[in-house]
Amino acid sequence: MFQRDFTATWPGRGYMGDITCLPLENGEFLCPATVLDCFSRKAVGWSIADHLRTGLVADALRMAASISIAR
Repeated sequence: MFQRDFTATWPGRGYMGDITCLPLENGEFLCPATVLDCFSRKAVGWSIADHLRTGLVADALRMAASISIAR
């Protein structure tokens, strides 16, 4: 468990993420989900949708996993 320690000694050792929902002028929403590598703080996965359903986060995690495997 992280216990709020978001550091890592090498890339791919730990990830952190965030989702949010941003209101647009037309009354709709833009919802980005991101996954960051705790070592480099670089985005390793992301997804954007108009909803906060599970698929939004799953897509970002899938991208992060595929990048992690490619290393």
